[in-house]
Formats: sequence, C-alpha cells, structure tokens
Amino acid sequence: MATLCSSDNDQTIVCLNCGTACSGKFCPECGQPTNTTRLQMRTLWRSILAGFFRVNQKFFFTIGQLLWRPGRVVMRYLMGHRVCYTPPATMLVIMAFIVAIIKGIGDSWGLLEAHSSLTSELANNASGGLKWFIQLVSENTIVATSLMLPPGMLALRMVYGKQGASRFNLAEYIVFAIYIASVIVLGYAVYMLVEMVFNFDIYSVVQYYYAFIFGKMLWDLFPCGSRARNLRRLILFAFIALILYIVWMIILYSALILIVYGIQRPTEFVLDS
Repeated sequence: MATLCSSDNDQTIVCLNCGTACSGKFCPECGQPTNTTRLQMRTLWRSILAGFFRVNQKFFFTIGQLLWRPGRVVMRYLMGHRVCYTPPATMLVIMAFIVAIIKGIGDSWGLLEAHSSLTSELANNASGGLKWFIQLVSENTIVATSLMLPPGMLALRMVYGKQGASRFNLAEYIVFAIYIASVIVLGYAVYMLVEMVFNFDIYSVVQYYYAFIFGKMLWDLFPCGSRARNLRRLILFAFIALILYIVWMIILYSALILIVYGIQRPTEFVLDS
C-alpha cells in the first residue's frame, strides 16, 4: 500500500495533518510521522498497543517515583522535564478512578473494614445537609485530601518562605498540591489492596508512610542547613499546618451550619404558619 503523504519529489513531503511541506521522518509543526499510510488492521492494532504501552509506561514510572521521591517529581515537572511523567491532573483522575473501583469491590464483597474517625462521629450526631457534608469528607479520600491542601500550602509558605517556597507561583502550587493529593490517594489504594488480598490492616502503616514521605519531600525541596534545623522546620510546619487545618475546618463547618439552618428556618416558619 502506497503512503498517503503527497510529495513533489523525494525530499519534500506534505504533511497530511497540517499541510506543512517538510522532510524527514516527522513533521516539524505537528509531529505526525511523514510516512503515514492508509489505515489497516495491522497498523490499527500496532498503534493501539503502542499508545497503550506509552501511556502505561509513563503512568507506572510516575507512580514509582511518587511512592519514593515525590519531591523530585514535582521539581522536575516544574523545571520542564514533563515528557516522562503523567500530568498531575491526569494522574489524580486515574488514581481516583482506580480507588473508586477498588473501594466498590471491597465494599460489595465486605473485604474492607471501616475505620472510625472524628468526622464519622460528627456525622452520627448531625442531620440533613450537615450530615451529608461530614460523610462526604470522612468517606471520600479525594474530598478529604483537597480540603487539607489549602492550609498545607499556606503553612508551606509561612515556614519555608525564605528557603524557596515563596518562589513558586499559584499555578506551580496547584501542580504541587495535585501531585501531593495523588500520593495520598495512591497510598490509600495500596492500603485497600493489601487489606483485600492479604486480609492485613496497614492503615497505621500508611499514616506513618505519609509522614515520612512528606517529611522527606520537604527536607529535599527546602534544605535549611543542618539536620537539627531541618528537623525543627519540619516540626514547626506540622504544628502550623495542623492549627491552620483545624481553623479551616471550623470555618467550613460553621459556614455549612449557617447555610443549612438558614434554609431550614424559613421553611419551618412557613409550615408553622
């Protein structure tokens, strides 16, 4: 089968995708191969397998790097080394989809054990929209992680501003936050898989892993000199982030209470009338 690329001579080829006259194996404008042929079953399966392998190669490479060196992934991505990594938003969406499937299988087969928390206890004593919101936070890893990010990012700038945290702009902080969320969701997926397959609870181990990997990430990204000073910064960051998170959740819960009861009271007044 002859190629579909049109050519005036042996050197010049017109790209079928964008119409650019070019030479060589790839178009300099759009990157499409210049030896594009008519689609056949053989080429169709070859392109599907090649695309699937490339996507999974990047995805699993990014997972491996995030599990052990998330700080390196963040810095390399922000510095422009992006071809070998799955983009942060895509990574988080894929991980959320995987977690939803694992959790659905575990819940339907009774393979996952629920862990009590402060939010779940609050949900038992709440009602209406407030109960729905608390259950959403306590049962949805993505939502809970997203709520943790704003106070964490603020604490990061407060504690490590002089060590380089202030040099990042808003878009870079969003990338930073999404990759952190991906690490948290990834750890949660590993925890559920281990509990389902081996019937072994590693919930506390995952919590220690989070503390270790985030401490290591901050240690590598924002060095403060001596080990003692790095350790003091980590402790200060954990303390400030915890305080900011408590204040942040109080504000959210208070706002939701005002909204819920602000809606309920006029309704009750109309019914009483």
